[in-house]
Amino acid sequence: MTRRAALLVVVALLAACGSSTPAAVPDSAPTEPELTAEAVYGRHAAVRGKVDVRIANDGANDGADEVVVERYQVRHPLFEVVPAYDRRSALPTDGRPRIVPVPFGTPGCEADADVTTGAVVVVTVRTGQAVRGVSVPLADGQPGLVREHRRACATAAVAAVADVALGPPWAPDG
Repeated sequence: MTRRAALLVVVALLAACGSSTPAAVPDSAPTEPELTAEAVYGRHAAVRGKVDVRIANDGANDGADEVVVERYQVRHPLFEVVPAYDRRSALPTDGRPRIVPVPFGTPGCEADADVTTGAVVVVTVRTGQAVRGVSVPLADGQPGLVREHRRACATAAVAAVADVALGPPWAPDG
């Protein structure tokens, strides 16, 4: 019986090894960053067809991974969509915004100018080793993209009904 008992013990140990529950694996999935964004129209960016996007990681103080934004794309119902803009910027860990000039598309003057919702900035973020796209609601700051839409469409309306041109170049007279 001792041989048989020893064999049963070995079989029981082997079975126990195979049926043990797996050890808990730490959840390594990065947490979703808590990003906020605001579009602020400034002359220095506007002359290049861009809007200043102030983007911040509001969840920066909760010990989450560093958030690095690698690409930006403004999507606003009043403007045509343009390709994403490559610009790598690490968001400060204290929640302060990073200001990035991002291109916006041609205004759609046939669009309802009173539309002030539905704007987002689609960003490609890196947290740790994970890279993913995140759509962040884009608040319209003052003076913002709605104002730029109104200005550009008013300029286009005037140009459609009147020839506007400068006269011959001026030259100093003696």
